[in-house]
Amino acid sequence: MAYSVNERGTENRRVFPFQSTPSGNLKVIPNQVIFESKKVSVLVADPRHAKVNVKAELNKPEVEIGDSGQAKDLPPGVTPSAIDHLQAQRKLPRIPTQYVPRTQPHRGKLRHDQMEMKQNNQGNHHRHQPGNEVPLASLGFTVEQPIDWENINLPEKTDLYDELERRITNYKNADCIVHLGHDEFHCHLLVLQSYSTFFDDKNCKEIDLTGSGVTSRAFSIIYDWMISCSAESCHLLRRDNILEIFTGAQVLGIKELEEQCWSFIDNEELFSEDTAFLLYLDAKKIRNSAVMELMIPRIMKFFLMLVSTKDFLELSVDELCLLLRSDYICVNSEMEVLMSAVRWLMYDWETRKEYLLDILKCVRFGLIAPWQLVDVKRNPENPEFMELMSYPEIQKMVDDGLAFVIIKYWYSNQTQDYYHWIELLGLTEPANRNWTGEEKNYVTYREFLLYLEEYQRTKISELKTKNIEKSQTMSNDCAESPVRQPNNYQSLHNPRASSSGQVNLPPNIGGRPSRCPRMPVGGQGAQGAPPTLGMPPEILSKYLSSLGSHSKVVSRGTNDFDVKLPSFKNQ
Repeated sequence: MAYSVNERGTENRRVFPFQSTPSGNLKVIPNQVIFESKKVSVLVADPRHAKVNVKAELNKPEVEIGDSGQAKDLPPGVTPSAIDHLQAQRKLPRIPTQYVPRTQPHRGKLRHDQMEMKQNNQGNHHRHQPGNEVPLASLGFTVEQPIDWENINLPEKTDLYDELERRITNYKNADCIVHLGHDEFHCHLLVLQSYSTFFDDKNCKEIDLTGSGVTSRAFSIIYDWMISCSAESCHLLRRDNILEIFTGAQVLGIKELEEQCWSFIDNEELFSEDTAFLLYLDAKKIRNSAVMELMIPRIMKFFLMLVSTKDFLELSVDELCLLLRSDYICVNSEMEVLMSAVRWLMYDWETRKEYLLDILKCVRFGLIAPWQLVDVKRNPENPEFMELMSYPEIQKMVDDGLAFVIIKYWYSNQTQDYYHWIELLGLTEPANRNWTGEEKNYVTYREFLLYLEEYQRTKISELKTKNIEKSQTMSNDCAESPVRQPNNYQSLHNPRASSSGQVNLPPNIGGRPSRCPRMPVGGQGAQGAPPTLGMPPEILSKYLSSLGSHSKVVSRGTNDFDVKLPSFKNQ
């Protein structure tokens, strides 16, 4: 039975609970249903000002308290609509009819069958109970009552991600062991799998990386990179470990770290000049050709300093040719490139003379002043050059360079006659170097070695001054380790020591008055090319006329030019 009363307890008049619609149909608002069972539903017209007293008779046989073996979402006599109505009255959030946890158990088939059998036995037990027994739920005693969370204070729960970070960074209960030679690392497999495709595919608790190309130091840094925050992880990359980490990231399939390493290497502010060469040497040890090719163009002003060190003398022939062919090396004149090649050859002439042609092909003789080319062929005070001139192929290179210089001076490089002679003689116009803009000419090879010695002292002094100034301005709390300097820098204070590979000057190096006019060959002109090569017109005329009907310059002796180009001596 249900009675609708007002707030004062007096009986109210009966009101039709159904509401009419424009179409003539009747509708019911959901919150009008205040009680619902299998047999009856109670509706009120105005649930906000109504109280209902419900007396249910459940002792009749047709009312089923429960079905065998099937769990009810809510106890008998309590419906979701009644709970929702109570929640709406107190302005509390709606309680779902059933909470389904995201974490579900995984049961085997045998276990599942046993559970079903147990539930069936429990259902049969309930069927044999007398029908007049009434459960508390049917009387309205349920745990599904509205909860006002604003008035309930509970202890705070530890944030899951904070707890995971604490356990990972403290290596608590690490579940994976990585072996690298005699070293082993205890890590969390979940961390490794989150970044590395290698570990994600393996999915095992113990892995041996010995011989994989990943070093112990690299793996240690890589794992620190994984467990560090994004803002701090990049600080683990340094000049002296970047190649190890880069190689390890490639082997382990850590794409993000691999891209970070390449961006680090590709940064010209981090690797240029001396640091570029040092990284080149490291890349050479592990045969990383991509990094080697990337570093060569960045060796510019450091070229002459490199030539003065033992590291230059220990370059392979391929590395030397790659360096001498570079358009980026910064030199005063092309003679410095020629003499650098001679320095490398003469360090072990008997072994290296077989590479003579390949190396001197990297020298651009067409950029050398004509008086210097003649001096290379004739000057007896250059025994190193005289040794080279004993090869007809080298004589032809010098002659071709001299021919190009004269033709370029006489006809310029934008005339029809210029291209006619270039094509007729089979010459190639050489590309310009990265000129320093400083005039520097050499009469003998020994003068070049003396210049290297002085250049080395000056640059080392500048480097020391720069490091002192840098250390004074550096913050005291800076934890970053200093940039690693090249090993050969420590021995540059003794440039004459042969054991350190420094410049070894021949005896009797005393200064000698130059017998050649000082011509601005090495300096950079207004158009970025070597300055105009001075040559009297009558000399050019004699030389060009001597070419006659020759279609190409062939191998000639040293006397071919002697009768046409006078010896340049101080007047």
